[in-house]
Amino acid sequence: MTNAEKYWAAGVAAHPNNPELRYDLGFIYMTTGRSAQMKEQWDKVVELAPNSTLAKTVQQQVGSIKSTASPAPSATPSK
Repeated sequence: MTNAEKYWAAGVAAHPNNPELRYDLGFIYMTTGRSAQMKEQWDKVVELAPNSTLAKTVQQQVGSIKSTASPAPSATPSK
């Protein structure tokens, strides 16, 4: 998980306006119990791509993070 986080963080640093990278980094934060960092990344997903599938997923999942399983990292870019 540490290596994955390192690579996703580097991706976000190189491409800060990429919602898929931010979603995936937020997912890593969520799975490692860092809700504040997850929310920061996922808020940015919604800001960057408000009408995307990822943004809708984020908006649906944020309220249920503590009680249910969450979505998998993105596999394909959304528009």
